[in-house]
Amino acid sequence: MKDVQLAAAKIIKRLAQAAENVNRAAAKAAGKLQKASEEAVLSLQKTSAEASASIRRAIGEANKEILEVTESAIMELAGEGEVEFFDLGPLESFCPRMNR
Repeated sequence: MKDVQLAAAKIIKRLAQAAENVNRAAAKAAGKLQKASEEAVLSLQKTSAEASASIRRAIGEANKEILEVTESAIMELAGEGEVEFFDLGPLESFCPRMNR
């Protein structure tokens, strides 16, 4: 009977050790997943910010070109003497950084 109890105790001890090993491995895996998800979020934020800045630059450049084309068209159609009667202020407001 004592041998059976000893064998049962060894089995219980091994099961407890195995459960502890599984818990440690699961905690380690969860930590790695957490770190990977945080890195993914940071990467996505950086990429999103870079894309937004690129879009803003492209829009600014397009607005600048639209203003330049509009000014040229007015000069050609109305002549230099009439240009002063055209208010390009609203168009210029879309190009605040233009060096004019």
